[in-house]
Amino acid sequence: MRQPGLSGPTRAPRDLSEIASHDGLIGSAEQWRFTEAGREVSLRPSGRWRCNSGAAVLDAAVQGLGLCQLPDFYVAEALASGALVSLLDDQRPPDEGVWAVHPHPRHVPPKVRAMIDWLHERLSAAPDRR
Repeated sequence: MRQPGLSGPTRAPRDLSEIASHDGLIGSAEQWRFTEAGREVSLRPSGRWRCNSGAAVLDAAVQGLGLCQLPDFYVAEALASGALVSLLDDQRPPDEGVWAVHPHPRHVPPKVRAMIDWLHERLSAAPDRR
């Protein structure tokens, strides 16, 4: 999972205590996860903007509306282009798994197998910025 991204002229938070002073772009996760001193920490970001679409959260962050925390596959291109900057990388939480649930392998329709293979390829290609 990528740390909050920042665009625009706002000074970037230097540690977790400064997250609360920034507008959060809140997606489907009510809390943002971090690692601090070897343990997992959850923070509830404050913000006036909320949406259940990762693509919309990404767009709002690129437009400079606030900080976000999204998975790598959403932000990789914006980070590579410089549209977003990754913050607090040393406090990144452990990566989370993505699961594809389907019937026993001998019953998986070709379309489903193709989609699983495509997702595996795309998600495996996401850069690891640790």
